[in-house]
Amino acid sequence: MGNKHQIAGTLSIISGVLGLLGSILSFFAAFILQFALNSSDYYTDLTPDEQAIATGVILFFAIAGLLLSILAIIGGAFSLQRKVWGLTLTGAIASILVFFPTGIPAVIFVAMSRNEFFHNSPHPPSSTQTLTPSPPSSPTA
Repeated sequence: MGNKHQIAGTLSIISGVLGLLGSILSFFAAFILQFALNSSDYYTDLTPDEQAIATGVILFFAIAGLLLSILAIIGGAFSLQRKVWGLTLTGAIASILVFFPTGIPAVIFVAMSRNEFFHNSPHPPSSTQTLTPSPPSSPTA
């Protein structure tokens, strides 16, 4: 089965797109929360500093999710093209953090498709390195 890289890329992209949607919703939630807390119609026991912290925490996770989602999409695109296995693996790991149900299979398929990335390479990486003995040096007096 030589299309594991395509499955991995598709799963990473799905995770990234769902993460983007979640980040956009988080941005809206932060602004709605800030508006609701500052509105005179709502009573709250939170001080203005606590309100700012609550909004800041939501915005922090929205930005982190946005960056991880972009990384997952980029990794998925590289996986579909069978380029830069390390970036593909990084994107798949980011997809775990963005959307767990498709992120885990993405990492598994990226790991299983490692050889597909180096199929056309003249020097595929090996898991064991061969060491060539160096000639003994003669002592100089």
